[in-house]
Amino acid sequence: MKHPSTHRPDLLLEASWEVCNKQGGIYTVLTSRAREMMKRHNGQIIFIGPLLVQNGDLPADFDENIPPILEDWQRDVAPTLPFACCCGNWRVPGSPPVVLVDFAPLYDEKGALYYEMWEYFGIQSDKGYGDYDEASLFGIAAAQMMQSLYEYLCPEGQSAIGIFNEWMLGMGLLYAKRHCPHLKTLFLTHATTVGRSIASNNKALYAYMTGYNGDQMAAELGVEAKHGIEKAAAWQADCFATVSELTARECRQLIERDPVVLPNGFEPDFVPQGDTYTAQRTAARNRIFSVVEGLTGSPLPPDTLLIATSGRYEYRNKGIDLFIDAMQQAGESEELKGRTVVCLLLVPAWVAEPRADLRYLLLHPEGTEYHDKPLSYPYLTHWLHNMEEDTIVQRLKTIGT
Repeated sequence: MKHPSTHRPDLLLEASWEVCNKQGGIYTVLTSRAREMMKRHNGQIIFIGPLLVQNGDLPADFDENIPPILEDWQRDVAPTLPFACCCGNWRVPGSPPVVLVDFAPLYDEKGALYYEMWEYFGIQSDKGYGDYDEASLFGIAAAQMMQSLYEYLCPEGQSAIGIFNEWMLGMGLLYAKRHCPHLKTLFLTHATTVGRSIASNNKALYAYMTGYNGDQMAAELGVEAKHGIEKAAAWQADCFATVSELTARECRQLIERDPVVLPNGFEPDFVPQGDTYTAQRTAARNRIFSVVEGLTGSPLPPDTLLIATSGRYEYRNKGIDLFIDAMQQAGESEELKGRTVVCLLLVPAWVAEPRADLRYLLLHPEGTEYHDKPLSYPYLTHWLHNMEEDTIVQRLKTIGT
């Protein structure tokens, strides 16, 4: 038998809302380490994400070719599950196997599932709102998927670890502890719910960190349900981890368990080099020029300066407010006088659909009546469900962009 300190599991199962569903930094965390994980664990890794099909289109980074590790399971077990799923590979470095899960059928069982979570872990789902149901039910579906894969792919004596990312998968971890106790669990939080809420409500987080009580602040800020899931998952997990020492401080104070710190990292070739970098940079720059010129109806000079920020749509926590203010000041500065500057907010909002008018211009760049005048909302590449209430849109209107 291998020494416990050197033993590696026979199977790794990792679930996240951002598997084949890019929303923010967690996508980068997962994809930047997938290749190394595949190498170190001989390909015995399966990622699990949500099946969010629109108009029948699967995600662009999902490859439908079924990997060998999933072939037999897909044939023998997948048809018997109470929900649909898609097996394939994730089109990222390492091409790890992936299963996308349609969790919608679990809405019919929501009452019974939430009662079980309350009965055994004290989770107050009646205080959940917003994305609470969507995240929690996906988490449970992911745990059910892990149980199925573990029982089929791991003969007696083999081990598996289930990795659950963020509070959104916390209820999945709790479900796994109840229904698949032999699966070892790791709960990985990238930022605490209460810490994020403190910061987004214009309260000083780090200046008064030692004075905050997690449960008290969760009640004050209306995030009891999410915090309850996160705290219970942190305590029930075989291993609790976070991604930085700074976030570990939050966990110790607000969740009251000391986590293992697993720093984020990147492959040495994460940024392309040489001619490959030059070609990709030029192609991306030209594409951005086409989009901006289509929106504004004005050509961009070759020396246009592009400045961008990206990440999850958290207006204050991600510094979007500071970015807009800084770009406004930069545009008025003497240093950039006479220089064309394009500021890009690469932030996924509540998207309704791509703009048909912009798409037409990109497909027909010459000879259209729109070519010499700006489109309406010339700062939006997609129509939003809530354009009149969207914080970024309103801020851009205020400064007259």
